[in-house]
Amino acid sequence: MTTQIINVDAFDYGAGTFAVRLRDPDDLSVTVATAATVVASANVAARYIATFSTLVAGGVYYLEFVVNGAIYPQWVTLAGVDLEEAESRNERAAILLTATQASIATIETSTTTTIPALINSLTSQSSWGPVERSPHDTNPITFSWPVSGATITSYASIDNAAYGATTGAVSFLWTEGSLHYYSLSFNAADRPTAEGTARYKLADGTYTQYVTLRVEGASTDAAGIRSAVGLASANLDSQLGTIQADTDDLQTSIGVAGAGLTDLGGMSTGMKAEVNTEVLDVISVDTFAELASPPAATSSLKDKITWLFQWMRNKSTETATERKLYADDTTTVISTSTVGDDGTTFTKDEEA
Repeated sequence: MTTQIINVDAFDYGAGTFAVRLRDPDDLSVTVATAATVVASANVAARYIATFSTLVAGGVYYLEFVVNGAIYPQWVTLAGVDLEEAESRNERAAILLTATQASIATIETSTTTTIPALINSLTSQSSWGPVERSPHDTNPITFSWPVSGATITSYASIDNAAYGATTGAVSFLWTEGSLHYYSLSFNAADRPTAEGTARYKLADGTYTQYVTLRVEGASTDAAGIRSAVGLASANLDSQLGTIQADTDDLQTSIGVAGAGLTDLGGMSTGMKAEVNTEVLDVISVDTFAELASPPAATSSLKDKITWLFQWMRNKSTETATERKLYADDTTTVISTSTVGDDGTTFTKDEEA
């Protein structure tokens, strides 16, 4: 039994009477075939399955989906084989008229040679850039070329001047896939010395390419530095030399670790008064805690004076063999020393 199925996607019309007819796409009055059955799909919503029991030849057909007498037009393409399952669509595939096809053939014939020539013309001349560099950047300019082993001649136009041969040379670098990389070496004569633009023309007799270099930023030569720091237009070395000489004189006057600062007689009256105030403040205002043990032989003058004051003020006791000094609380012993007398010499040991 022959079976061809067309799946029709539409709307969920619910219960109704459905039919599918195939018509000639160029003469819609001719009915080619009518589906034996049309039922709603049990698996996909709003899909209807039209089954043809007689084999329909392959081709594009105008499909009439009829719902309760109303026609919803669609299109379908069939292969014309048994057990085929096709999908309907809303638009007919574009088909060129015979006259249009003939015109296209004429164009193809007339441009068989001109189109390749045009492509070669377009690919043989191309432009790269812009490449941006600072005035002091001496790196070469790298570019790709359609072929390897080319002898490339380079020309430069600086700030829209006439092209002239570059001093820098072009050399081959490496090949990566279908791209062949070359470099144009740096030469100051081939670039603007300050902000500006250089355009390079690169040619090997078959291909021509252009590279644009844009130089941006302040120059780091003597004039550029003077302008940046606001110095005069005199020789930069002389100005820096003067600054260094003044610095050397200042170092000599101060000396190592301030050894040259020996004469403070030039202090103003106000400065002297401030020094006097600070010294007087230390003597008459600042306070210091008493010592909790005897100071070392190399202790500060403050501690030594404090130790004498504690002996004059604080409680102390002495026996025939020992002397003690107490803290301000009169109970804490902060120093003990041994004493003795052999009838001729009285001896007192160090405080401990």
